[in-house]
Amino acid sequence: MRPADIEDLVVPGRPALRGNLLLTAVSKPDLEANAARSSLRRVSLDGGESAWTHGPRDSAPAISPDGRWVAFLRAGEGKGAEGSPQLHVMPSDGGEARRLTSLRLGAGEPVWA
Repeated sequence: MRPADIEDLVVPGRPALRGNLLLTAVSKPDLEANAARSSLRRVSLDGGESAWTHGPRDSAPAISPDGRWVAFLRAGEGKGAEGSPQLHVMPSDGGEARRLTSLRLGAGEPVWA
């Protein structure tokens, strides 16, 4: 690997699977911001993929047992709670994410019970 290869580095996260819904976080370096950016990607069982979220730092998808909801972490660009990973939830068929936490030190990876 050469330094020029860094911007081509793509790192998948732990996948979440329920029925025919497969989600994973994909992280890529942002050299201008000197930071990692990540979004959730939907991977179809035939091998195609598409963007599922567009947050600057989305990670750790967890699909609800009934398959209707997806919980995940989203961190923003600010300091304190705004820059720390916070728990979000959105319908599994898409739509707007709703923020559930505002913890100064951030939330841990979601787990459905």
